[in-house]
Amino acid sequence: MADVRPFRAIRYRTDAFNAPLEAVVAPPYDVIDDTEQSALYARHPKNVVRLDLNEIKSSDDAENNRYTRARRHLMDWLAEGVLGIDEKPAIYAHTQTFVDESGREITRRGFLARIRLAEYSEGIVLPHERTLRGPKEDRLALMKAAECNLSPVFLLYEDAESKIDAALETQQTSAETMTANTADGIQHTLWPVFDANIQRVLADHLAKQSVLIADGHHRYET
Repeated sequence: MADVRPFRAIRYRTDAFNAPLEAVVAPPYDVIDDTEQSALYARHPKNVVRLDLNEIKSSDDAENNRYTRARRHLMDWLAEGVLGIDEKPAIYAHTQTFVDESGREITRRGFLARIRLAEYSEGIVLPHERTLRGPKEDRLALMKAAECNLSPVFLLYEDAESKIDAALETQQTSAETMTANTADGIQHTLWPVFDANIQRVLADHLAKQSVLIADGHHRYET
């Protein structure tokens, strides 16, 4: 069924710029309006919005446009060491901790990894939305220009006994952990899991089931 594998991520190297991680993160591109886009631009010159949702300019043409600028920023930041590529493949554990309306603290746990693309008809990756041509053309142009996938797809899987969560948490170390508190009151924590045995536990678990797209149908189809 689902074929999930580790990968070598491009990550911010926080020691390469004098700012907290909050200064360079951004919400998903498709919920950012013009006002928030401008605010993110002003927040820090290395904010990821310049990659994932570069501003449109009246002077844009085939050689200089939002997609080519995103590529130049990506290449520049890699050259400067602001971004770095991990030397070894990893699964990246990600938690989101927040307080709900009743005052309870809740933590949502997940991870980032590669997954083999499958046609919906195969019953491996399951959709629940129809998509539009325009957003897919936009994401395709960005992917071609950057030669990189800049936004993950949010998938749901079954793990009633939380075996994956437990396995990932055994690998959390302070040296590799990245934390950011976003304006919506969520604390994000991310750490890489390089251990091949843990990666195999995760892959074996997902290989027995289908996954459901919670968000990112356009990105998945692109």
